[in-house]
Amino acid sequence: MSEKLEREESKHQEAQKQLSSEKSSKKNLEDRLREREMEVHELQTRASAAEASLQEAQGELRERREEVGRFRKEVTELEVRHAELKAERKQLQHQREDKENQGAQQQAQISQLHAKLLETERLLGEEQGRLKEQRTLSSEKLKDREQQASDLQLQLSRAEEQVGEPRRTEENR
Repeated sequence: MSEKLEREESKHQEAQKQLSSEKSSKKNLEDRLREREMEVHELQTRASAAEASLQEAQGELRERREEVGRFRKEVTELEVRHAELKAERKQLQHQREDKENQGAQQQAQISQLHAKLLETERLLGEEQGRLKEQRTLSSEKLKDREQQASDLQLQLSRAEEQVGEPRRTEENR
């Protein structure tokens, strides 16, 4: 009987150890689950911030596109004006050759138009420089924003995978 009692006591101690081990395991799993939930919350917050940043970048890009459109229109207008002034200058030069007796008056007009042409060419050069600079800035900014969005999307995907793995592991048990 004492042997039977010892066996029962031994079984009871073994069961207590197993119960204690399972409780410890359960607590560890619950702690890990809480950590994962906090990570998910943090990642969701970061994803929301990234989305807001992306929308802001897209708004800025729209503004830049509109600005580029305005610059292009200005450049086109200046190019047309440039061509008109060039044609006018050429016409005046031919008239000068045909009517040398009016040379002084026509020379003044030609000089004036030439000054206008040079000013227009200068303005055209400035506008083209600004347009090129604006394109470069817009392109760089867009690339930066796209890279940020891509990085954040990758982080979010990884986080979702990490969050999904512990759940799958727990479901499989």
